[in-house]
Amino acid sequence: MKQIHPLFRIVFLTGGGLSLVAGIQLFLLAEQTDVYFAWTIQSPLTAAIMGGFFFGTMTFGFLAFREPVWENVRAGVMGLFVLLCVKLAATVLHLDKFHLNSEQPVTIFVTWMWLATYTLLPIAVLIGFILQRRMVASVSDPGAGLPGWMRSLLILHGLTGLITGIFLFMFPQAIIPHWAWSLTPLTSRAMAAWFLSFAIVDVILFSDNDWMRTKVIAVEYAVSVLFALLALVQYSNEVNWPGLGALGFLAYLAVMLIIGVVGSLKRT
Repeated sequence: MKQIHPLFRIVFLTGGGLSLVAGIQLFLLAEQTDVYFAWTIQSPLTAAIMGGFFFGTMTFGFLAFREPVWENVRAGVMGLFVLLCVKLAATVLHLDKFHLNSEQPVTIFVTWMWLATYTLLPIAVLIGFILQRRMVASVSDPGAGLPGWMRSLLILHGLTGLITGIFLFMFPQAIIPHWAWSLTPLTSRAMAAWFLSFAIVDVILFSDNDWMRTKVIAVEYAVSVLFALLALVQYSNEVNWPGLGALGFLAYLAVMLIIGVVGSLKRT
């Protein structure tokens, strides 16, 4: 086992704080993104769900900051790196949609904060990976393995997220008509970042096959799903009930919730 490099602790604390701010901007102020966010999100449901996922990322950041063992946060850091890179790519592709020319000082500020975050944090995480590899590992006993049903849920959730994320990012115009609620190419690609991030985490946890390595991620998953469900209730009028897209998204969240709750409550 390796200790976590101090640079990652800075990333965890910074990322957790920034995710808290983004969660407030998008979940609590879902209908005011024209002023309090980096770009205008026409669908409050989209904003609220992304805000809920940011609250989940906040949870990971703060819990990972307190975690002493690198292996117990490695999957989450890999997922974070994917999240940052995909959101950066979506930003570059749709830079014309961002509030760079707003006359509101607060809007200009949050826009440049977004650009700075998704430019600098991926670099910091990449440097962290290089430094983390140099940390000396100590010998430890392997943790308890995951049961077959849990590994099955992880790989099912991961493959579903991977396929969905690829389509949302690469072919937004093809998937938007079938989605559970209204998306734009930009919000489609922003949502793709979450699906791809969760997919990477799932695959790594499946491969690690260790209860201890699910703990921090499990809490993030549970928090993310809780807020996503609250968003679906708050803005249920936006959802195409009972379409396949809506049912598929609920099924995805249900599997994620099982992983999150069981992983959070498991005592190893």
